[in-house]
Amino acid sequence: MINNLIYAGLVALSLVLLGGLIHRFKARLGVVAGLSYLLYLQAVGPLYLCGYIVFYTLASPTAEQSFQVSSGIEYKRHFVQVVDQKAVVHVAKLDLDRVRLQLTGPLHGAANVAMRTTDALQTHDANLAVNGSFFDPFKDAHLFDYYPHAGDPVSPVGQTQSAGVSYGVKEPDWPKLLVDEAGAVSFVDGKLDVTQLRAYPIIISGRSRLVSGGVVTAEDSPRHYSRTVVGLSADKRTLWLVVVDGRQPGYSTGLTLMTVAEFLSELGAHDVIELDGGGSATMAWLNKTGKAALLSRPSHSRLPNKERPVANHLLVFSRSG
Repeated sequence: MINNLIYAGLVALSLVLLGGLIHRFKARLGVVAGLSYLLYLQAVGPLYLCGYIVFYTLASPTAEQSFQVSSGIEYKRHFVQVVDQKAVVHVAKLDLDRVRLQLTGPLHGAANVAMRTTDALQTHDANLAVNGSFFDPFKDAHLFDYYPHAGDPVSPVGQTQSAGVSYGVKEPDWPKLLVDEAGAVSFVDGKLDVTQLRAYPIIISGRSRLVSGGVVTAEDSPRHYSRTVVGLSADKRTLWLVVVDGRQPGYSTGLTLMTVAEFLSELGAHDVIELDGGGSATMAWLNKTGKAALLSRPSHSRLPNKERPVANHLLVFSRSG
């Protein structure tokens, strides 16, 4: 069984490399390469995709798991069943007295560029990370036709600030998570003025408020989807980072916004906002060997366990670390 899986994996990898090479050089090679690429997508591509998805479905976790990532950071994997829909939910519970937060952003006046969550975590030597803002431009046509790639310029949506540097301009009225100089976390709705911006070195915007003042305010939509959300307790001493795996039938179909909001409320969240989801939804940690590793199972281009380069990341560091 193992040998067969290894063989299938090598064949699939060869097909991916072939498709990538054809796509990379089709503009130079002209009509022949273009037709070859179409043939690959129509015939070989679907076979690879089916094999890839079946492999990761068979390798899916089947039990809840919990452990301490580092001082002040507790992780738990939940399985949530809603009627005939199943979802895998990853929860990082943060003790804000024992951790500090950081938001990745542009360095030294350079353009903000896309990066995978595991790469951002490893680069900054953080203990845990999740993807952050919705972003623009964005394209996800298929495995070989998407934007951004790692290193491509990209801008977050909503007012965004990292180390006091503002780098998001669209949708200024979106709800926000704020972190002040002392590390205190709060949520706010609406646009911040210049004076308010100066008070918060970290600002990240979400598309919608799911819980406000202990009251669920999420949109009641039937769509099950991958999600990344962040929740804050009433005493502002506990922060939950939650990633819902989705778009992977047989493993996890995702959750509706309403179900996510109710789930966070049951955990104890008093306020919750929605960050970028879909193929962007990712949680990673620095494992015991010092290597960045996935906790969630992202689905960039609908491929299980494939990470998407995103605009920014919310990083968590143990204060004792």
